[in-house]
Amino acid sequence: DLVPTDYLVAKVAEFDEERAISFAGRLGEEKFVISLDGSKRLFGWGDVARTPGALDYDFREGDEGGSEGGLDGWWTIMLAARGFVGMFAALLLLGIPVLVARRRCKTDVPEAMLPLVAGLMFIVGIRMVDLLMNGWWNNLPMFLAGALMGVLSREVVVRRKFQRY
Repeated sequence: DLVPTDYLVAKVAEFDEERAISFAGRLGEEKFVISLDGSKRLFGWGDVARTPGALDYDFREGDEGGSEGGLDGWWTIMLAARGFVGMFAALLLLGIPVLVARRRCKTDVPEAMLPLVAGLMFIVGIRMVDLLMNGWWNNLPMFLAGALMGVLSREVVVRRKFQRY
């Protein structure tokens, strides 16, 4: 109850009624997931289909049996399915390559490789922010985070080998 959700939905409705309904649904999802049994918050319920009521709850209306059932936002899906441990582990797998790249760009990455590394950092970072609102529908962000770490590892190894000679 810290966030004035009714006020926020009303403000969004001033601009677009359809967006306000969608926004109210997202807020309903968050409230539903947070209200789940606290004993499963650490590691989650398992598959989303096992999350009690997640597939048949209408988040827009606040009652069961609605047409807009199911969780949609990535963090709500991960929190329900994998708990805090799984959600933070996935975020770390995306975030660590960006942080490592930021540190290594100053010293280890050749100037010719900076556009590639910066582009990968940007894509992975933006996708992390996008996951707050949208679901994770493919593994491309994780693939790109791995590619970023691969480019950084290769450049560091190659550069350090040639510095000895």
